Amino acid sequence: VYNVPSALETANWRKQGPLGKLHNIIVYIQRSPKRRDVFFEYSKGLGLIRDQKTRWNSWYRMVQRALHPNCQRGIERMCRDPDYEDDLFEDKLEHNEWDYLKKVCDFLADFSEVTLASEGRGASLELVLPQMDFLLTQTEKARDMYEEDPMMRVGVMAAWKKFDKYYALTGRSAAYCAATLFNPAQKKGWIESKWTPKEVEDGMQKVDAYGRYPKKKLTNYEKYCKANLEDLMIRETIIDELEQYLQDALEWPGEEPNDLIKWWTANSATRYTHLSKIAIDVLSIPAMAAEPERLFSGAAHTLTKRRNRMKAGTLEMVECLKSWLGGHNTAFMEDN
Repeated sequence: VYNVPSALETANWRKQGPLGKLHNIIVYIQRSPKRRDVFFEYSKGLGLIRDQKTRWNSWYRMVQRALHPNCQRGIERMCRDPDYEDDLFEDKLEHNEWDYLKKVCDFLADFSEVTLASEGRGASLELVLPQMDFLLTQTEKARDMYEEDPMMRVGVMAAWKKFDKYYALTGRSAAYCAATLFNPAQKKGWIESKWTPKEVEDGMQKVDAYGRYPKKKLTNYEKYCKANLEDLMIRETIIDELEQYLQDALEWPGEEPNDLIKWWTANSATRYTHLSKIAIDVLSIPAMAAEPERLFSGAAHTLTKRRNRMKAGTLEMVECLKSWLGGHNTAFMEDN
């Protein structure tokens, strides 16, 4: 049950067009048990989904559910119902507004699909650049498609500008480029097909520097200790291994989660002794923070008020075991 919105709040939502009007309708229906029951009767038991600030793709799910034939029929019947017609009169959706919502839903579908692919277990950083390129391409297609549609064009242009900004920011970090290179099925192929020669050169320089220099800032004494022949040989070996890796034939690592890490682990002892350590570090970074956040939130069920003396290290081990067992990544266990 939600707080009753003021007339000013509903008016402000209404100014946002069909999306705002749909929001008002859903809030109106969901804040009353009686109205929910009436809607369930009209929609044959299918409920509405409301947008939420804290949930990704909530607007997409809200519109997608509202466009379901049963829900759309239920909304239209609620707007015609004598008991609710006056309350919903200003938010009633016309035929052209339903068409607009369908366009919005189609546009957001790709974002929802990529989000699900990125937040799942086993999704690593090597997915980010191809996924962002896909979404940027889809957004540019929508920009051209809706050039003569003023309502859609405003939203698509705002999305394109925001997305283009964050896509450009990925170039500041070597990790994204390195993660893409460390897929043995594509190596430099993807960036060479998508980037300009200058962007490829800059990206490769960042990757070279990523393996050549220590990640932490060293003191003068540490620099002196590190500046010996063995350390220099290891650094040069990493660069030599990277060049050799890029020259070797493409290999298919597999389709299952963590297959990339398994491939690098299998080749760590023979072919890429030092480069594999960097590759595993990079590919261990999740594409999104959703899975770690779920694991972090789940710790509240382990560390309760009655069991609050557990040490941090023990809690960390328990949560890691829960994650591994939940994902069936239990190679250390044998079936009886």
